[in-house]
Amino acid sequence: MNCRPLAFLISLPFALIASVLSIIGAIVFIIGYVRTYAHSLQLYFIFLDHVPVVF
Repeated sequence: MNCRPLAFLISLPFALIASVLSIIGAIVFIIGYVRTYAHSLQLYFIFLDHVPVVF
């Protein structure tokens, strides 16, 4: 069986960089999504404050 551990070892730093960038991207996405949702929700409640209530 012919094993090439050198190719595997060379690829490890690139896999680590890709994993770190992926985690950072997921964190940025979640923060952006939460901020956008909170902003939309805030505008919705501001709109509801100005709607006249008729009983």
